[in-house]
Amino acid sequence: MAKSKKNNLIGEGGFKALIENSLDVIMRFDRAHRHLYVNPRVEEQTGISPDQFIGKTHAELGFPSDLVNLWGETLEKVFTTGVPGRVEFQLPGGMWIDWLLVPEFFPDGSVETVLTAARDITDRKIAEEAMKDVHRSLEARVEERTAELVGANQELRGEIAEREEAEEALLHSEETLRLIVEGSPGFFFYVHDPEGLIIYISPSVRSITGRSMEEWMAHYTTYLTDNPINKKVVEYTERTMRGEASRINYPAEIEHADGRRIFLDLYERPIIKDGKVVGIQGVAHDITESRRRQRELIRLSSALAGLVEMVIITDMDHRIIYANTASRELLGYYPEELIGRDSREIFDKVPGNPPNLTELIRQEVVKGVWKGEVFDRKKDGTIISVAITMTGLKDEDGKEIGWVGISSDVTHRRQLEEQLRHAQKMEAIGTLAGGIAHDFNNILAGITGYAFLAKQKLKRSDPIFANLGSIERLSRRGAELTRSLLAFSRRGEFQPGPVDINRIAEEVLEIIRRRTGEKIPIRAELEKELPNISGEERLLHQILMNVCVNACDAMPEGGILALSTSRISPDQVVSSLLAESGVGDLIMIKISDTGIGMDDEMKSRIFEPFFSTKDDKSGTGLGLSIVNGIVEKHGGWIEVESTPGLGSEFTIYLPITGEVNHSSG
Repeated sequence: MAKSKKNNLIGEGGFKALIENSLDVIMRFDRAHRHLYVNPRVEEQTGISPDQFIGKTHAELGFPSDLVNLWGETLEKVFTTGVPGRVEFQLPGGMWIDWLLVPEFFPDGSVETVLTAARDITDRKIAEEAMKDVHRSLEARVEERTAELVGANQELRGEIAEREEAEEALLHSEETLRLIVEGSPGFFFYVHDPEGLIIYISPSVRSITGRSMEEWMAHYTTYLTDNPINKKVVEYTERTMRGEASRINYPAEIEHADGRRIFLDLYERPIIKDGKVVGIQGVAHDITESRRRQRELIRLSSALAGLVEMVIITDMDHRIIYANTASRELLGYYPEELIGRDSREIFDKVPGNPPNLTELIRQEVVKGVWKGEVFDRKKDGTIISVAITMTGLKDEDGKEIGWVGISSDVTHRRQLEEQLRHAQKMEAIGTLAGGIAHDFNNILAGITGYAFLAKQKLKRSDPIFANLGSIERLSRRGAELTRSLLAFSRRGEFQPGPVDINRIAEEVLEIIRRRTGEKIPIRAELEKELPNISGEERLLHQILMNVCVNACDAMPEGGILALSTSRISPDQVVSSLLAESGVGDLIMIKISDTGIGMDDEMKSRIFEPFFSTKDDKSGTGLGLSIVNGIVEKHGGWIEVESTPGLGSEFTIYLPITGEVNHSSG
């Protein structure tokens, strides 16, 4: 009796659930449904090479509109709801695909991309149709025989013979199908009755679970683990028993005979006889390895997305196939704006980089990992310095398939290094200048003294008396030069006291007005009740006079000279030099002109001693060097902004004493 029941169930059901191909096609899509990544398996299913997918949508690839609409609706649903999806469809070539879609999330919980796996289920579909054909054929034969029996009882014996022949054909068909089922690797098939008693299971269950057919049939429910996904197993089985032929596969986790936990993908359909469910037929597919690969892809994608460094992956044609979200912070581009672009456009055309920089780096990467610093251009046009680590990307066979670059912004670090080098250079020059000036001053003192003594022995009418006077004047000019050098080197005498900077500014501007007349209008904005500066009045007067004179000289055809003073707090200053100024409020003095301006190279050298843009007769190249030395001696610093053709602005920061001068302003 048991055997008869088994045969009837198997015969009616026809083993309609067939094998799916475990070699999946993996794809990743952005919100515009463009392909961000596809693996090499896609060519077997579509006949289109993987590199043709990157950066394109299904519509751009020329797929039929009905499939494009189905895929677009399914992708959009996952992007919108954040819930995984699944759908089956048939490709133009006849291949049937089972498509799994899994969302990947931004840190804020919104969906960033969708990762999909496409599985070939053509064999299963063909088998289902074949079983349907067999079932329809048998039903037709039975109906035909029944009609003949009712109509002609005398042909009973012949009809019985024909029925036996049909049953024999059915048994033969079942045997053929059984050979297919029992020899399928990676799958096992099963049938159980309404009470859950398994009445058939294919031998391949041993290769997948490590357990014999008898063990599985007797104790299969005890092999389910405590994984929450197993709660759905009972729910789906109950739905199938109610006659709901679901087209959705569902997972289950079981314990292998060796103690490992493996995942099965289950697909069940009801066996219906006379309108009543008499059992369930199902197929189980081992998806442990494919699930592991999917999880690795998700973890890798999440890890790369969370890096503060920008990660870019390119193929062998230099085309960008992946960029993480850090590209937004580093370059101002969203990842989808970079996908499909030629990486050479980003580096090779940036000023300061060799025209074939990308190719030079690739040649070095062949030897191993390349590390270095290059220039890069942000989306807004800003040029930045980046540190790059470049390495090759290889497939499972060791074949090079692309490159991976990791970049970080080092612009600020390079600026600080440049400031340190400049400070060290100026310190060395100052030490040298101070030593020379000190010794030269001693020599000048001797020259002046001897000239004075010689004059005492001569009458004013003596021609030599006038020559000695000239020697004294030249010695005094030399002494002034040495004092300037000592001021630059910070080795001169310094006797600070409270100074009203507004009063000095007014005196300097009055001198400038007399010198320039109406040719250069002056705009002054001096903050009232400005605190005093702790410094030396003569030196501070020299600072303002020197900068203002230079500003006027930069406007030979006329222009506007502006000078302003104000009190500011440290948190109002955006400068890398603030750390060297100490804490406390500051006096800010701005002096600007509308003159010829300076380029970056000239601006970087203006504080060097003996560097001048003027001719030899009108400039010594010590003015701004001395200004810089005096400002630093007062505990402050200078910042310069200049644009060729538009003018320059000098901003001087000096610490205050805290004493307010009520007469200023």
